[in-house]
Amino acid sequence: MVLNLVGAAIFLAGVMTSRSAAIETVPAERFLGMAEDLTPVYAAAFSRPPWNERSDAFAAFSARLPNEASRPGFTAAVTRSLSGALTGFAYGYPTPTPFPTGRSYNKASAALGAGATELCGRFEVLELAVRPEAEGVGNGRTLLDSIVGGRSAWLLTSANATRAVGFYRRRGWRPLGQADGAIVFASPPRSPATSRHHSKARS
Repeated sequence: MVLNLVGAAIFLAGVMTSRSAAIETVPAERFLGMAEDLTPVYAAAFSRPPWNERSDAFAAFSARLPNEASRPGFTAAVTRSLSGALTGFAYGYPTPTPFPTGRSYNKASAALGAGATELCGRFEVLELAVRPEAEGVGNGRTLLDSIVGGRSAWLLTSANATRAVGFYRRRGWRPLGQADGAIVFASPPRSPATSRHHSKARS
């Protein structure tokens, strides 16, 4: 995972740029159209330890994208190098009610027990992937911030992914529980100022 943003950044028409990359929020339909570019990024990020995923996992990622992108509240962002090559992506959506089963949900339930139901309605960060050569310039941080947008959120990561765990802790994310080699993290508590801002945005 990445730790620092290099260079001053500006926001313009939904695109965040720095000296090293551009971060852009992407609608679901367009995100799906990028699947051929997203899968190699996923493979580059998760073929390494501790995930050690292989071709079957990469194919499964590509296969589940249409279903995930169709969920209400789906939010995605991508990063590109100065040459325009895709270097990272992140996406998620609010956790439905009742609390789902399968994939990461079973591990979250094992870690939190009945408390897992409190995650319903919170924004869930499903995937955050950055190419190894694009790490160290803030792509992970800006991708995470772009899709969460100050909302109450949660995610699940490998307890063995020490860099990822450290990254989320430094960003203020709090561990809620751990089981089956996975840690459930919750986003930092929103400040009163942030809460007022979001209330005004909804009014």
